[in-house]
Order: sequence, then C-alpha cells, then structure tokens
Amino acid sequence: MNLDIWYERVIRYYQKYGAAAVFKRMFQKIMETLSPRPDVVYYVDLPHLDSPKHALPRDWRIVERKSREEMSEQEVETLCSQLGRKAALKHLKERFERRSSLWLAYIGNQPAGMIWSEVGSTMNPHYLLLAPKDVHLYDNYVFEQFRGKGINPILVETVIWLLKNQGFWRVYGETKWRNVSERRSLSKTSFEILGTASTRWFLKKMLVVWHFGDDPHVLPVRK
Repeated sequence: MNLDIWYERVIRYYQKYGAAAVFKRMFQKIMETLSPRPDVVYYVDLPHLDSPKHALPRDWRIVERKSREEMSEQEVETLCSQLGRKAALKHLKERFERRSSLWLAYIGNQPAGMIWSEVGSTMNPHYLLLAPKDVHLYDNYVFEQFRGKGINPILVETVIWLLKNQGFWRVYGETKWRNVSERRSLSKTSFEILGTASTRWFLKKMLVVWHFGDDPHVLPVRK
C-alpha cells in the first residue's frame, strides 16, 4: 500500500473514531502479523445452482461498471467518500485497467454497497489458478449509512447469479479467519467453503499452504 494512501486511511479512521480506536486497530494488526491465521477460501459451481438464496428486494438494483467512463459522478464521489479519495481513484484506475468489473448495489437512488470481480485471474497472487471462465469476487463493502440491513449477502448472492447468467462456471472468494461477521454473511449465500489456506514465500516464489485443524464451518457463538 502506498504511504499516502495509508496515511489517508489513518487520518480518516482517527477523525471518525478517535485516537484510542486508532491504537486499538494498530494493535490488532500487529497481533495478526505476529499470530497469523489462514484465510477461509470459498467457491460456488455456477451450473449446479438451482435458485438464489435471496430475492432482490423491489427497490434494489445491482449495476455492473466495466470502466470509469460508465460510472456517474455520484458513484465516483460515493466511493471517494467511503474509501478515501486517493485509495478510491487508485482502485478504479488499476482495476479497470485489468478489466475488472465493479458491481454496485442501489437502494432507491442511493449506492449502498459494492464488490469487485475479475475473470480468469486475481488482483493479487491467489491460492488457486483460475480457468478462463472462473471469476474471483473481492473487496465487498457496504457503505456506512446502510450497514446493519443485511445488504452484503444479498449483494454477493445477486452478483453470483448475474455471473451465472453471463455463462461463467465457478466463482471464488475468501475472507480472513478473524473476520467473523464476513464469514457469517457469506454463510448466507451460495458460497461453499473449500478450505483454509495461507501463503509463504521461499526463494522469491509463493507457496500455498492448506491447513487442516480448526473447522472453518464452525463459527464463534454470537454473544
């Protein structure tokens, strides 16, 4: 991550939540680095799907954007306000250049959430090699004023079905083991757990390590 983007994120987090929250967040990141846990890797075989787990509510719509030119100014400014201007503009430039698609969930006339998809490859080195008709879903994000409304599983499920209708075969995704809320959210979609994995670097080559221990299907009890 570029230093200026990291600095922008820290300042934004401080302005929203205060210094104590910033230090707590930094401590969490340090502990994650010192005591890493594997990612939970998900997949769904699109030809085998029978019916979506969620119907799109009447006042919702999901739109796909394949370039910056297809986006409205409202959409660009929404991403800038939610992610930080430098990070948002960098993402749009880099990801559209890779022919990634941005999916936006609208509730009424307001963008409420987003997720990215890339066909046949991934933004960063991944645990699996993708076939030409495989899709990687990543960076799903519900905008702040719409959180707590169960938007994420509906967004993810709808995009999965839109990809099925476009003729793709398999969709992959992943989340951090410690991100329990995201794991609960994905359990409400057609995604199935493939396993848990992490990466190691040896002689400038990335090695994928699959883990066999804690059951990723078992979620912590909500307190």
